[in-house]
Amino acid sequence: MKTTQKTTQKTYEQVNQNESQRAPEARTNTSRRRYVVLLAACFFIVAIVSGAVALGRLRSKKHLDQSQIVAIAGVCNVTTFPDICVSSLSSYDGSGNTSNPQDLVGISMIVAFQGVRNSLDLVEDLYPQQNNETVKAALKDCLEILPQALEQVNASIVRFNDATDNSSSSDGIADAQTWMSSALTYQTTCTIDEFENVTGKVKEHIAIDGVEVEKLLRNALALLQAFASAGNDLSNWKAP
Repeated sequence: MKTTQKTTQKTYEQVNQNESQRAPEARTNTSRRRYVVLLAACFFIVAIVSGAVALGRLRSKKHLDQSQIVAIAGVCNVTTFPDICVSSLSSYDGSGNTSNPQDLVGISMIVAFQGVRNSLDLVEDLYPQQNNETVKAALKDCLEILPQALEQVNASIVRFNDATDNSSSSDGIADAQTWMSSALTYQTTCTIDEFENVTGKVKEHIAIDGVEVEKLLRNALALLQAFASAGNDLSNWKAP
């Protein structure tokens, strides 16, 4: 395995370990301190989608060289939401260390984990503020559902790391896809199904957040599927 590949893999393994440790903490009141940051991030992502062309945004990232720009644009080409993919991969700290598709798949999974974690933070912040029993019931269900989504993304990351580290990618990456797909199901169960009969600003907040996190999860899943079929050979990557 190449040096850049090892370096970035260690990066997302370490992030994964740190985030795994933080997942239980997401149930504490410390999430309130991240609420404003989360909402700002959501609107930032929406602004990016309606902004300039993806490659133009990539070139504005000073820490990315031409090979990294091409690699990120190439892997994101197979996703359903390429603009979100380009933005999330290029803005992640570790992306400046690699142009390897395998590493970028791993980074997309970390970004998805962070998105789900932020969803949980948002729900925890909103829950104690509610007087409406219907809204509160929906948020309470999400407090049970979203940690399961986190667990599934975490399991997907760990399995992907193990599979690519041990060159047993076929079964391992299939497992990683299964867990990522399961995480997507949990996420949408919270943000869509649980709020089907809810109206008002809380539903709007959850919907904005949910749509963006769903895109991150779908992108990570698409990259996993492409990597499973063609490895690091981008020329043979296909959209699912």
